Amino acid sequence: MAFGILLYFDPVTQQRITAIQDLLTQRGVPPIPAYLRTRPHISLGLFEGPFPSRLTGQIRRFAQDTAGIGVGFGSIGMFPTQEGVVFLTPIVTNQLLHLHKRLYQEVALSGYETEQSYLPGKWVPHCTLAIRLSAEEIHTAIDICREEQVYMNGQISEIGGIEYPPMQEVGTFKLCPPEAL
Repeated sequence: MAFGILLYFDPVTQQRITAIQDLLTQRGVPPIPAYLRTRPHISLGLFEGPFPSRLTGQIRRFAQDTAGIGVGFGSIGMFPTQEGVVFLTPIVTNQLLHLHKRLYQEVALSGYETEQSYLPGKWVPHCTLAIRLSAEEIHTAIDICREEQVYMNGQISEIGGIEYPPMQEVGTFKLCPPEAL
């Protein structure tokens, strides 16, 4: 079992990303397997073990002190691994990097074994569109995204914790409206 801390989108952005995932499936790209499926998100960190209940309050406080931020998706990406992941790449802004860094500074995450690629300075923010794809399916997914002009602007509005597999939300908190802080 493992846990993660994720950023979620406002309903409009979420619907637009889900529509892209649905289009990929309609055009022959396998959907994200059910045991890995959750709503569209950007992962801030992935850790070994069950979700520690003491983090719930810390994430809630973090959300209360964090403004929602705009996000623009400027490219399609894939990781050079056997996992076969295709994703939307958010434009990396100072706000997004600062939010990520603050999470690792303010939420007591030390002591949990973390996937190193999610640490500040190594993190590649992404929103997974499809996973567990063959090389041919990766090319198909990227071609579809290029044809459909999936680049968009949206809003990050929530933060939450999950346990997996299977994916299960353990707590989700709204970020503050930008003008509230």
